[in-house]
Amino acid sequence: MSCDRDLTLDEALADPVIGAALRADRVDPRQFETLLRCTARRLDSRRGPASRPTAALAARGPGRPAAGGCPAW
Repeated sequence: MSCDRDLTLDEALADPVIGAALRADRVDPRQFETLLRCTARRLDSRRGPASRPTAALAARGPGRPAAGGCPAW
């Protein structure tokens, strides 16, 4: 990974240091992922259709809420 760019969500979620911090703080990694992806969708929806993520990035997986179904933590 280059030092001149931000991590993608997938890179951040796979990062061992972030994983260690989540474990130390007793944060469920699946809930953290859901929160990050939901927040990304909300921010993306404010930018307009030209900046929509690809279908692969937006795809739902296990433990993720339905479109627009962001949890209220």
